[in-house]
Amino acid sequence: MSPGRPEAFSTVVGTRFIASTTKPYRTGRPELDGFLHEEQGRGRDACGPFVWSEADIPRPMARSDSAILMEYLGDRRGPALALQNVELSHNEVYPIFEQLMRNVELWLTNNYIHADLSAYNVLYWQGQISIIDFPQAIDPRFNPNALDLLTRDIENICHYIARYGLERDGYRIARRLWQRFKNAEL
Repeated sequence: MSPGRPEAFSTVVGTRFIASTTKPYRTGRPELDGFLHEEQGRGRDACGPFVWSEADIPRPMARSDSAILMEYLGDRRGPALALQNVELSHNEVYPIFEQLMRNVELWLTNNYIHADLSAYNVLYWQGQISIIDFPQAIDPRFNPNALDLLTRDIENICHYIARYGLERDGYRIARRLWQRFKNAEL
C-alpha cells in the first residue's frame, strides 16, 4: 500500500478482473451490470461475474485504462481497518473464517488464486469483510506454483484466526481443496 492512501481504498491495477465474454453478465447488482457489460465489450481479461456478484469485495466505482477505483469502506471518521488491526469478538471468529474460506473456494472454482491473501488484505467494517488487492492473482491451471500459493493464502488466514484459539491446519485444508479442484469437484 502506498503512503498516504487509506487502506479502505482498493485499486485493481491493470484489467485482470474485468469481464471478458460475448454474453452480458447479470450480477443481480444493477450498479455493476452496465459497468461489466461495457468492459466486456472492450475484451478485457477477467475472472468472471463471481468477483462482482458473489465474492466479498468492494464494489467498483470508477475506472481508467490502468486501474479500478473501488468503493470506500468506512465513514467520515475513518476507513475500514485491515482485519489484522481488528479485535474480533469470540462470536465473529468462526463465521469470518468460514466466509474467507468460501471466497477462496469460489475463486478456485473460477480458476483464480488470490496469491497474497492475508489479514492485511481483508478489510473489516461493521461486522463485514471485504477482500482487496488482487493484481497478483493467478490462474491455477497455468501457474506451476499454484498449489504453493493457495497453501500460503490459506495458511495466512489460519495463522490469523489461531490468535483467537481457532486452530485449523492450512496445509491440510489447501491440499483437500486442491484435490477437489484437480478432480473437477468444485
